[in-house]
Amino acid sequence: MNTQDPNQPTGGNSGDDLASVKRLLLEQELHRLDDLEHLVNTPAPFQEKVEKVLPSAIIARCNQDQRLQQALEGPIETSIQESVRRDPHALANALFPIMGPAIRQSIRDTVAKMVESFNQTLDQSLSPQSIRWRIEAKMTGKSFAEVVLAKTLLYRVEQAFLIHRETGLLLAHAINPSIQSKDADMVSGMFSAIQDFVHDSFDVDQGDQLETMRVGDMNVIVRGGPSALLAVTVRGIPTADLSTRIDEILEAIHRRFSQALETFEGDTQPFSETIPLLEDSLETKQNLTEEAKETKPAYHWWALAIVSLLTVCLVTFLYIRASNWNQLVQEINNTPGLAVQEAKLGWKHKTISGLRDPLSRPPMEIIEKFYDPSTIEHNWKPYQSLENEFLLKRLRKAANPPAGTEIKMSEGKLSLSGTPSFEWLEKLELLTNAQAGSIEFDLSHHKFRALRKRIESIVVPFGVGSSEIDPNARYRITLLSSDIQSLKQINRDLGKVTSIDVIGMADKAGNPAINERLSRERANRVIALLESLNISSNTLNSHAAFDANSSENNRRCVVFRIRN
Repeated sequence: MNTQDPNQPTGGNSGDDLASVKRLLLEQELHRLDDLEHLVNTPAPFQEKVEKVLPSAIIARCNQDQRLQQALEGPIETSIQESVRRDPHALANALFPIMGPAIRQSIRDTVAKMVESFNQTLDQSLSPQSIRWRIEAKMTGKSFAEVVLAKTLLYRVEQAFLIHRETGLLLAHAINPSIQSKDADMVSGMFSAIQDFVHDSFDVDQGDQLETMRVGDMNVIVRGGPSALLAVTVRGIPTADLSTRIDEILEAIHRRFSQALETFEGDTQPFSETIPLLEDSLETKQNLTEEAKETKPAYHWWALAIVSLLTVCLVTFLYIRASNWNQLVQEINNTPGLAVQEAKLGWKHKTISGLRDPLSRPPMEIIEKFYDPSTIEHNWKPYQSLENEFLLKRLRKAANPPAGTEIKMSEGKLSLSGTPSFEWLEKLELLTNAQAGSIEFDLSHHKFRALRKRIESIVVPFGVGSSEIDPNARYRITLLSSDIQSLKQINRDLGKVTSIDVIGMADKAGNPAINERLSRERANRVIALLESLNISSNTLNSHAAFDANSSENNRRCVVFRIRN
């Protein structure tokens, strides 16, 4: 046995004693302060409380007066203007559900009028009458159109009804003096009832309406505006000009009486001024000869068939062309790491621009499936995708896992295989926290195993018959104390209690009783040094591993074993 060197430190001093007293007295308060700081630095609980009361608070404030709406009006208007200036496509996409039906309705109306006018012109321009009518136009000095108009279909507009769109009430009525009048309110109610019947019985959009009805030679043309409907009864076959005239009258009524239409509550007196406009539609056009009744030649149907065929071919070509383009844009958007921001399909130029993660599939590989890449201009700006596939690739590249360690991802959660070091796990944790996106990755168990392996691999050596700790061993124990503190924090996160056995050992040489006492002294010396380094005594358990009957020649050292 060696005697203690008086110049060696005793393992504690008054300053350490004071620190121990502070720790004993204030340890619980310090833990509470840590918990309070964690609560303040974690905004999630406060955010949840605000989310619960914010909607009801806004509703309650709006019910009091208009100050909140007035305060928000300026910022919202400015935000919309800035959004439109920065990216007009966003507002265009938002208005698409409204503009789309309106545009389609306009196209349907235009095409219907075009076909109606085309049929009439075709009927007359390809027949023998057209030759006679052109001669007549030359001799009389009239235009060919005037002669055709005088020789064609007979019709008479008998009545015009202005009906409130929302209530179905009759606002004004005009009637041709040559016919007998019936109850206009009853007729208006029947129009509304028929419109309701169509909407209730068939699968049509709410904004659509019944536009024409025909019984024998009596036609009813209905045109709808935002606030009113204009229905006219026509005996005979109406022309495209009449439909245009009806639309113009309805538009004029909406321009001049928009305020009265919007505020209508049952008083029809303000709409008496619309009667002159309605009377403008009560026109009569008569056919002065019977020439129009002659049998029409069959060859004009061939011309109509050729035009129809060309139209079908053109529409089919345009549809296939647009379909291929849309498929290309959709496949690019469906490819992870690629996002199309703008795609233009022109007759001479086709352009695609968007965002691309550097780790994604090259867009050129997709474009080659549909088009010659040289015919498309494409521009891609780099960005970092938040999709799990790319988050994992970037994390692997930055972390550089050691041999035998692999980072995997399943359902948005990361997992590790292998036995990496504690230092690498801390590096991975920092990278995970700094990674953009949401990654669920709990490294506590991995860090616990790594620390346990490292702590249990530490051996504190002693000289023969000595329980003194040399400077090298002291430095090793100082590093050990930092690992124990980290282990305690991990165990707190996992809800575990840290308990470490400090095991003193001695070889078989000498007196067994002295060796057993020496083993315990060595363990106690290490514990005392760890306590001076702020390791709680409750964490450390002293043990002597000497066994005089053991055949193993135990080492002269102290080792560590973690219980949990």
